[in-house]
Amino acid sequence: MSTCPDCETGRNLLAGACRSVFQRGLTGGSAGNMSLRVEGGILATPTGIPFGELTPGNLSLLDETGALVSGPKATKEAPFHLAWYKANPCLLYTSPSPRDAHES
Repeated sequence: MSTCPDCETGRNLLAGACRSVFQRGLTGGSAGNMSLRVEGGILATPTGIPFGELTPGNLSLLDETGALVSGPKATKEAPFHLAWYKANPCLLYTSPSPRDAHES
């Protein structure tokens, strides 16, 4: 299993991934969500902030129980992300936007 990045590095990685997804036109507005396992918790995209506007400083940090440690309110799918991390050794989790489901 890979080592989790520290929180600061994780913030930069997740914000960069979100910007990349937005710039490639893979999501619009605030549809879809992403999270990243970091030392001490999970970084998640917040609710209501479009991927193109995300910065390392406005990501949500949750502890392993799902409690908000810092940042804005996390995506409403955060409990699903946490359950996924408990069952899988992955570092990054993405949920497709509704736009992706309609494209062939």
